[in-house]
Amino acid sequence: MKKALALTTFLFAANFTYAATPSDASLERLLEVQQFDKLMDDSFKSIPAIAFNTPIFKQALAKVPVEKQDAVKARADQYIQQMVKDLDNKKTRTEIRRLTVQNIRTIYTQEEVDTLIAFYSTPIGQSINAKTSQYMEAVMTAVPAVFERDLAKFDQKYGPKLKRDISQIVCGKNVCN
Repeated sequence: MKKALALTTFLFAANFTYAATPSDASLERLLEVQQFDKLMDDSFKSIPAIAFNTPIFKQALAKVPVEKQDAVKARADQYIQQMVKDLDNKKTRTEIRRLTVQNIRTIYTQEEVDTLIAFYSTPIGQSINAKTSQYMEAVMTAVPAVFERDLAKFDQKYGPKLKRDISQIVCGKNVCN
């Protein structure tokens, strides 16, 4: 009985140790080896490409006469570039970093953070990390097209009923005038 109790206590203690909340120092080290600041730089640089591939932008551009689309794209690019400049500041970066650390702390254990640090400190970890921004931009540029296709199907299937239901709530009839 004593052995069973001792084993249970040991396993509980070992599990508690592995489930420890990551320290501030280890979280900062993780962001360092993951080159968080470079990732932020790359993320801000990728915003225009992602914005131009959103369904909303594509739909709006489709309503513009073909001969004026290039001018509209150029003007939209100016605004998007300005938006990026306005967003990319110390306050925003500090807040994103704080939220990142806060979320890592709630998701990963100390052991997992230590393992990530060890991995990203290796040459292969650094190689993978160097490609993360490129990977994320490729994915984030492609994903809107998938959603656009699927949302169009969803809207065809459920849109009329949703509009009727909303009209019933708002106007008390199937179609509001």
